[in-house]
Amino acid sequence: MERHDIKIHRFKYLERIQKNREGDDKLDVVYLDETYIHGLCSVNKCWQNKDIAGPSKSISAGPRWIIVHAGGENGFVPNCCLVYRSKSTSADYHHNMNKDNFTKWVTEKLIPNLTKPSLIVMDNAKYHSVQLNKPTTQADRIAVIKEWLQSNNIPYDDNWRKCQLLEAVKIHKSEPKYQIDGILKSHGHEVLRLPPYHCTFNPIELIWGIMKQKDAGKNVNRPASDINSLTEEAFSQIGIDKWRKSCEHVIKIENQFIEQDRLIEMQVYHKYCVFLVFLFR
Repeated sequence: MERHDIKIHRFKYLERIQKNREGDDKLDVVYLDETYIHGLCSVNKCWQNKDIAGPSKSISAGPRWIIVHAGGENGFVPNCCLVYRSKSTSADYHHNMNKDNFTKWVTEKLIPNLTKPSLIVMDNAKYHSVQLNKPTTQADRIAVIKEWLQSNNIPYDDNWRKCQLLEAVKIHKSEPKYQIDGILKSHGHEVLRLPPYHCTFNPIELIWGIMKQKDAGKNVNRPASDINSLTEEAFSQIGIDKWRKSCEHVIKIENQFIEQDRLIEMQVYHKYCVFLVFLFR
């Protein structure tokens, strides 16, 4: 069962993305994301000469490289690719990216290479969503909550308990404002965040799969340090046609959700009408 807040987010996302596609003031849609690849990424089997060793697998996944890129139906954003070796041993590759690294990539690689005002689609990773003037929470100390209320010119009684202070925060807090949104907006771009748990709305996920297949096919008895060059080579082989097919696939998924929502609403309305007939007959 889909949570109500996620459903609302999905409605708003699909409404905005469709309005952009159908409107006269259409913006280029640019999808961005991060992924990773292991240094030992290779195919399990391959054709080979009897004198040449085939692919080998290790029980250890080995070092990892973090990849950041962006693109849309017109292909990759040029000169935007970032590939670097992970320094973390965490199982979650998101630990290798933070607000500073992401902001630097946006300002130094993404923005300079966007030639038109664009609709930038990204997910809800923490480093994508660093809030400005973030409201305090239950986890904060009373002194911190009071400081936030004072900085926002919100009146409160100094004798209030923590629950009363938090209620004042809840009443007066505004819609979240994100640091990266402001940076992109200042350059004429708009940010649109994917609904949580809906990565299928992002065609770059399909592009990652194509890239990793190409890497695996060539990463046979190659040193792990070659992953960087292999990845860049793989990206250069993924043309506009792959991006357009991936975007078309995503549009089909979006339309399926829209149709599904329409049918559910019709069913609910029909049941409501039946109930009223039964009630007043």
